[in-house]
Amino acid sequence: MTSKIRIVEAEKNQDSRPEYALKVIRSLRQQGHSDRGMARLCGVHVRTVYRSLEVGFVKYPVQVTFELLAGLR
Repeated sequence: MTSKIRIVEAEKNQDSRPEYALKVIRSLRQQGHSDRGMARLCGVHVRTVYRSLEVGFVKYPVQVTFELLAGLR
């Protein structure tokens, strides 16, 4: 039962709009992070950064990781 609640919360907090991903990644770029650097710090391939700009954050953990790095959480 508890795991279902966590899944619902994650889905509720997911923001998959490309505009939101652009806002987060733009914030990281303004802080001086390169695309490759932020991908390395988040543990993802640099293509994930580019894909997020096109389609938004597809997975909630990726979104949270980028938000934490940007200081938005």
